[in-house]
Formats: sequence, C-alpha cells, structure tokens
Amino acid sequence: MKVVTVLLTFVAFAKCNQDFEKVENKEVGDIKKALLSLTDEVKQLRNREKYQNGRVSELESRLNEERAARSNLEDQVQQMEKRLETCVKYSDTSLAKRALENEYTVAFYGKINDLAQVQQGDILQFNNVITDIGHAYDTSTGLFTAPTAGLYVFGTTIMIEQHLDTHLGIYVNNQKMTNIKMFGTEHMYDTMTQMAVYYLRRGDRVSIRHDEGNKTIHPDYSTFTAFLLNQEFGQIKPNPITVG
Repeated sequence: MKVVTVLLTFVAFAKCNQDFEKVENKEVGDIKKALLSLTDEVKQLRNREKYQNGRVSELESRLNEERAARSNLEDQVQQMEKRLETCVKYSDTSLAKRALENEYTVAFYGKINDLAQVQQGDILQFNNVITDIGHAYDTSTGLFTAPTAGLYVFGTTIMIEQHLDTHLGIYVNNQKMTNIKMFGTEHMYDTMTQMAVYYLRRGDRVSIRHDEGNKTIHPDYSTFTAFLLNQEFGQIKPNPITVG
C-alpha cells in the first residue's frame, strides 16, 4: 500500500513538473518576443534620432550661412549709408556754397503812375515803383530782364478805362505767352489779373504789351509783379523759351 502511494505521489510530482516546465517555457518565449520587439523599437528610435540629429546639423549649418549672409548685407548697407551720407553732405555743401556765393534776390512791384494812352504793340511802363530788389526792371522801357537763370513768377492786374475793350498779354522776349482780354464796353470799367511762372535764362526779357488799337489804361489799379522763385544751380531741368 505504501509503495502504491509513493508511486502515485511520484507520478503526480512528475506531471506537475512537466506542467511547470511548459508554463515556464511559454513565459520565456513571450519574454524573448517582447525583448525582440523592444530591440527593434530601440533600433528604430536610434535611427530616427540619428536622422533628426543630421537634420539639426543641416539646419544649424544653413542658419549659420544665413546669419553670415545677413551680417554681410548689413555691412554693405552700412557702407552704402555712409557713402550716401558723404555724397549728400558734399552735394548740400557744394550747392549751399554756390548759392551763398552767387545767389540773387530779385523782386519788383510797380504801378502805372498816370492814365496811360497806349497803341497797338506798346509796352506798358509801370513807373510808380514800390519794390525794386535786384534792379531787374527798367521803368523807361517797361522791360524786366532776368539777371540770372531760374524760375520766375510774374503777375499783372490791368484796369481799362470806361466803355473800352482791350487785349494785352505777357511776353517773354518777343513771344506772347498769355492773353488778357477785357470788355469795358459791357461795364463802366473792367479789370483782370493774371499770373504765370516761367523758366528764364539770364538776359531773357519779360513785358506786358498792348495788342489792340488805341486805349487808355487806368493808373494805380494797374500793377506788375515779378520775383525770382528759384535760382538755377543745376537742379532745374528747364524747358527754355525760344528767344524771339
């Protein structure tokens, strides 16, 4: 009886031992599979890290190149700004020096003194001089002569005696530049004002001329204004008026 019991116990132990080995082998296999999977993931992570490190190095290299290029451009900009500043200072200084040495101040304002009897082609003479800086206007001839090249402003107001029509104009040299037409027959008196801006060369002459018949110009209300707006020092690109 004891022998049977021992045999049964041995058989049961052997079976348990076999079952344990099976379980153990299965767990070992699972662990190995897990280890292999983790090993693959580690390899993938290492490869990805290597790739990303390469990209980082490439981006850092490009960034350094762009920084160097930007620094180079900034240096060029600074050099150009310095050169521009030097050129501007030289230009301003040269222009200012020329202006100080050669600048003209020209201004004239005058009226007709008495009733002016004018015929066709006559130049009006504004002999009641109020302002005369630069002595560009000749009261004996009625001619304004530009003492220097530049932009000039001219203005005139004319009053015609009662019940008369008339026609005048601003002339540069012998070329008529504007038309001044008044209709005194429709009013007791008629008046008109006109302004113009011209580029003149030195020696060009400007006048107010009467173009129609024998008429009477009213004094005091008839005026002529002229002044130099901007002297030419090389900065004006003129369209000169042909000398007539």
